[in-house]
Amino acid sequence: MVPTSKESFCSLQKAERVMEELKGREWEGAAEWKISEKDLAAALGRTCLQRNKPALATRHFKKAITAVIAAGGEMAPELIGLYQEIAHSEQVNNNHKKSIGYLLLAHCIALGVHTKFSAEAASTALLLGQAYAAMEEQEHAETAEMYFNESLGAYKAALGSDHPQTINALEEFSKWLVRVGKREQAYDLLQESFMSQTDLCSDFSEKAAERFYIMGGICLAEKKVKEGYQWLSKCAEIQVAVYGPRHRRSRETQKLLKLLETTDPATFQQSHNELLLIASEHSGE
Repeated sequence: MVPTSKESFCSLQKAERVMEELKGREWEGAAEWKISEKDLAAALGRTCLQRNKPALATRHFKKAITAVIAAGGEMAPELIGLYQEIAHSEQVNNNHKKSIGYLLLAHCIALGVHTKFSAEAASTALLLGQAYAAMEEQEHAETAEMYFNESLGAYKAALGSDHPQTINALEEFSKWLVRVGKREQAYDLLQESFMSQTDLCSDFSEKAAERFYIMGGICLAEKKVKEGYQWLSKCAEIQVAVYGPRHRRSRETQKLLKLLETTDPATFQQSHNELLLIASEHSGE
């Protein structure tokens, strides 16, 4: 029987109390003790996030970070993940600036311990791009784009163009570009991803379907109905193979295609908003 988040939280709290009672004994300063304290505090933080208690989660993550720094210093590799987790808890609590501050620390360590073109640096750069994008103010747009570009370049260098993490970074970047009105740049980025891939099977996957859908949506936004229909048809073909014809995503794409088929070019302007609404709801998932 799998324990509930409440049961897990209570068990972790009991373990934390036992650990507090053991403090002060002769093995307190041992690295093993500090790592155990880190693991427990981090687990409590994750459980608090699951229970929608971000403020409490942040407190536990801070304890885990303190334990790791005491055992391994301020550039300990383990801090990368912990800073990412505490950044997430701050983001959930709407403390966006604090979240970015922790992500910057994680990125600094990733660059110092690894390299600029490593998967670790790519991951922290992507999170920074998303964090700055969430700020929405125009002044942060340039910084968001810088980190999205940095992440995509690092993923390509470290893992290759076809790797799922690289494709995910590309999708996140392209969706943001669409949101800020840079549709042509997003389209070129997505199209380039298909031209540069080395694994032909990658062209028939869930990720490929998502990219085809975004490209179709961009064409509709630009009122290029024929081209949009072609990309969405490719998307629908893959979705039926991957999900099955009755899956919600497959049915929604088919609905959009039928709407395009029955739309009179002379009255396209009237149907334009409806088409974009369906496309944006799907791509925003």
